[in-house]
Amino acid sequence: MSLYENYNQTAKNYDKTRLPIGLEIIRETFARSSMPILEQGILDAGCGTGNYARALLGDVRNIVALDGNEAMLREAKRKLEESPFDNYELKHGTLPKLPMEDESIDGIMVNQVIHHLDCGVEHAVFKKFCAAAWRVLKPGGHFVINTCGHRQLKEAYWYGEFIPLAVERALERYPSVDLIMSVLSEAGFRELRQTVPVEELFFGESYFDLDGPLKKEWRDGDSLWALLSNDELKGALGDYQRARENGELPALFERSEKCRKRVGQTVFVSARKP
Repeated sequence: MSLYENYNQTAKNYDKTRLPIGLEIIRETFARSSMPILEQGILDAGCGTGNYARALLGDVRNIVALDGNEAMLREAKRKLEESPFDNYELKHGTLPKLPMEDESIDGIMVNQVIHHLDCGVEHAVFKKFCAAAWRVLKPGGHFVINTCGHRQLKEAYWYGEFIPLAVERALERYPSVDLIMSVLSEAGFRELRQTVPVEELFFGESYFDLDGPLKKEWRDGDSLWALLSNDELKGALGDYQRARENGELPALFERSEKCRKRVGQTVFVSARKP
């Protein structure tokens, strides 16, 4: 599904650092429906390796886990088969199209996916995706988007200082929160909300590994690194290594943490189809 990251290569390493953060926000969003959450059928659009689907299987009637990358789906299949629940379906499909019938889904979640769509002019593909979400959602269903705000991208990841080109390119790929809210409203969604899980970290304890950027499996957990060419990556790691040898990393990390603890690393935007 991603237009710039090769998940055939990174799928195996993805789960070594990434955690499904914001689960309570997602549960609370779906629970706002008039239908009990245990009776809802949920679409996990761009499910990746199935972290979110597995975490929520016990909370809902069933989950359709959709992704366009076969390597990611294989990892999701392995993970979901290890779950004590079997109320899931794996589907191959790429966004913005959603291969399901009109008004057939009670809730949709999309976690850290929309920046992998073709950003194009005014994020036209994202707008098509929101229209598709409206089409397949039942009236009263909720749509929740887990993404990163622009300030979060610029200030809330300590290693971003070493990869400014990647951050700059990411800012072009990520729709701003204001744009997301506007597109959802224009599509007909109502009850729009923003929620930031300030205390939660994408990488969990791995985020505090100041040697992390030197490890490919660590870098594979954040698609920012995929926005660099091989030469740019080599230069960034050289800058990082020099800062490490000069003892500059702890102070840099502390500066970033002050911001991260204020603004968080992710934002969840939710809305309801009337």
